[in-house]
Amino acid sequence: MKPEEARELLPLYALDALSPEERAQVEQALELSPRLQAELKELQAAAADLALALPPEPRPEGLEERIIASLPPRVELAKPLSPPSPRPMLLRWLAPAVAAALLLVVAWLGSLGWGWVQALGDPRSQVITLVDAQGHTVGRALVRPDRRTLMVLSLPRLAAGKVYQAWGVGGAVAQPIPLETFRSRVVTLWLPPAAAGLAISEEPGGGSQTPTEIRALPRL
Repeated sequence: MKPEEARELLPLYALDALSPEERAQVEQALELSPRLQAELKELQAAAADLALALPPEPRPEGLEERIIASLPPRVELAKPLSPPSPRPMLLRWLAPAVAAALLLVVAWLGSLGWGWVQALGDPRSQVITLVDAQGHTVGRALVRPDRRTLMVLSLPRLAAGKVYQAWGVGGAVAQPIPLETFRSRVVTLWLPPAAAGLAISEEPGGGSQTPTEIRALPRL
């Protein structure tokens, strides 16, 4: 792969959104080009800024235990309720340092990405902050009024055969609702109206009906 071809794929490489073959080709080009390596570091820093733009706050004590205690033998989708009342967007989320990272998301989603840019300016949209067991911020989720959700995460790379899985939690949800499985930094999904937040777990390939190892919970 030529350096200019690898440069075009660097935003997607920074977001773990390439196929294994493309990733290997980009890595070969990176080994031969210090300039590409420097550009990649800048892109990775921007991607991290998008996921970690707000300062970390401690997670409420006992939140994980309460979610685990609520797990049933089977998980059934709760009846959708009316969306919660709109609340103001945290416009400071779009700090200058984050704007560059948002462009990475637009690059990853192509023309569809501009719909997410517009959603950031919609007062009915919501931003959910995700934290790990130590209370460190590991991601953000932007929820549009139609409940389409864009997650940008900064979680460890998974071992072979493992996936991350999203869960709808909180609100009128008595038990976590299983959602999409994924392995990349950027994920789009639909959040059920009954759920007020998202959780992330690590699961065997194919996902699970109940969370196995919780990796992130909403900051309340």
